[in-house]
Amino acid sequence: MLQWAAVDGRLHLDPDGRLLLTRPPLPGEAARLRALAGLAVPEVVADGPELTCTWSPPDPGPLDAAGIAAVLAAAHERGVAHGPLERDHVRVGLLEGWAGGDPAEDVASLGRLLLDEGCSPAVAALARRMVAAEPAARPSMRAVADALAPAPAPAVPPAPARRQVPRWVPAVAAIPVALLAVLADAAAL
Repeated sequence: MLQWAAVDGRLHLDPDGRLLLTRPPLPGEAARLRALAGLAVPEVVADGPELTCTWSPPDPGPLDAAGIAAVLAAAHERGVAHGPLERDHVRVGLLEGWAGGDPAEDVASLGRLLLDEGCSPAVAALARRMVAAEPAARPSMRAVADALAPAPAPAVPPAPARRQVPRWVPAVAAIPVALLAVLADAAAL
């Protein structure tokens, strides 16, 4: 099995080719990760004296603020907070470093991260509310997720229904043409 030294544990490839990080769990970490099953968090592969979870390389792309807020909102609804959030915790589609904490601090941490990364004026205004000194003045993570979610595509109005033309209409429309033809033939005689 390939192994590399990691700051807080061992990084290795499992027989299926997944990168795994194995290390002693932080207090309550395994239980928190199990509570977050189904969310974009590290997958708990084994639990015991050592916690083994999947690991992804750092995300080189832009910060997916809407995705992070949605994961954190779902975690808060399950009674779990992330704790101090730094750019290093945001991996390809994953949030790592679940140390636990306070939901209001998660909001402030994400707000600071947004301000550090640079964002649009509208998102910066939201981020400034997220880092308010008084935790009660901060929006909930669900409100942040909703505000950052992409706007739904405008509804396309349905095409007008095509009216069915009765079968007799073309026949009736042909009568004047046929009458003109008969009159023209009669005039030629």
